[in-house]
Amino acid sequence: MTEKQLRAIGALPERCSEPVSRICLMCGTAATTAEEWQRNGSCCAICANNTHRDECSRCRETCADAGGMPRVCMAVVAFRKTGRVAFPEKVAEAAKREADAKRQRDRQKAVDRSAKERDRKPTKPTAGPPAARGESKNLIAVVWRRYWKCVGKYAVFDGRSDRADLGSFVAGTLVGFIVLSAFNLGPFLLFATAIPAWALAVRRLHDANISGKWLWLSVLWPIAVVVLPVMLLQPGTSGPNPYGPRPD
Repeated sequence: MTEKQLRAIGALPERCSEPVSRICLMCGTAATTAEEWQRNGSCCAICANNTHRDECSRCRETCADAGGMPRVCMAVVAFRKTGRVAFPEKVAEAAKREADAKRQRDRQKAVDRSAKERDRKPTKPTAGPPAARGESKNLIAVVWRRYWKCVGKYAVFDGRSDRADLGSFVAGTLVGFIVLSAFNLGPFLLFATAIPAWALAVRRLHDANISGKWLWLSVLWPIAVVVLPVMLLQPGTSGPNPYGPRPD
C-alpha cells in the first residue's frame, strides 16, 4: 500500500498517542515510561546516568513534544527509513473491510446479472386452463373440443354455458350436417343433437341470468325467431349468479 493509503486507514497517524519509552544514552536501557525513570531518581536504574532520550514505543522514533500533549508522530519518518508501519493491525482491518466490500459487490453484480438474464428471456405464457392456452394456438381444435363438451352434457340442464360454447356447437353441427348430407344423413344428425341443443340453450340463458323457461317461447315461432337469438347471445354475468358459477 502507498503512504497515502496507509495514512487514510490510520496506519500512519498524524498525531501519536502511543506510550513514550525513555532510553538511557549511556547503556541504552529503556524504561517503560517517564514515570519509571523519575522513580529511579531521574536517572538510569542500571548505570545511574541521567541523560536520556524519549522515543515512541511503537515506531521507535523520537517524538516531538514528548512530555506534553499528543505528539507529532514520527511513524511516517520510520516508514520511509525502514518500511515499518506504526499500526499494522489497521492494515489487516482495512484489508478485511476491502475483502468484505469486494464480496458484497460481487454478490450484487451476480444478482444484477441474473435479473438482466431473466429480463432477456422470453416471457412464458401464464399457465391457465387447457382451453385458454389452446384458443390462441388452434381455433379449430378449440371449436372441436367445445363442441364435444356440449355433446357430452347431453341432457344437463343445470349450470351455465358461455357464448363460445354456443358458437362452437352451432359451427360443429353445421359442418356435420353438411358432411352427412352427402350421405343423406343430415336429418339424423339434427335429430340426434336436438336434446343437447335444448340443454345448451337452457344453460346459455342461465349464463345471462335468464330462466330457461323462456325457451318455451319457441312454440310461438314467429316471435321466437326474433327474440330467442337476442336472448341467447346476451353476455354472461361476470361472477356467480343464481344458476351457478361462471363457466370455464
